[in-house]
Amino acid sequence: MLSIWLTTLAHGGSPLLEFDKAPDEPAWVTVNDNVMGGRSSGGSTVENGRLIFAGSTDTNGGGFSSVRTQNREWPLDRLRGLRLRVRGDGRTYLLDVRTSDRRLATPFRASFVTQADRWQEVEIPFTDLRPWNFYGPILGPGAPSFDPAAIRAIGLMIYDKQDGPFRLEVDWIRPLEVGASEN
Repeated sequence: MLSIWLTTLAHGGSPLLEFDKAPDEPAWVTVNDNVMGGRSSGGSTVENGRLIFAGSTDTNGGGFSSVRTQNREWPLDRLRGLRLRVRGDGRTYLLDVRTSDRRLATPFRASFVTQADRWQEVEIPFTDLRPWNFYGPILGPGAPSFDPAAIRAIGLMIYDKQDGPFRLEVDWIRPLEVGASEN
């Protein structure tokens, strides 16, 4: 499927991730705040062609849950960003991309707000992504720069400083091509 995607991308685009359980569909890895003693839970499943990212956050000891693809090369260097079709719960989520195969690579993130129980398309230009460390966005001198050609993992995170259950359905993730309009 990845080779088909590369070909169709050059001729007008195609979904990057469709959650159709194709043989080359990347596996998803869960990382919650329990890696640092937190109490949040969460993870992902694929149901009826959709990625379901769900769990519960607990701000007493962290307050985050995340999922991301296993590392691989993504042909995103000539694109402007990513577009997602999601149905959320009214909470704020983060698109998370990693630009290195290293375990503790700097994540680059941009937030998006969901509408409860409504499908919406979210466009995230690469220019909106900011480098993060354990405490939030890294700003100022010394902040790593982002290179779309170096993307190795694509993920989702919830870290909105709220306790309670969360659920985000993702129908697809598509490339945001140069020249595509922003909503």
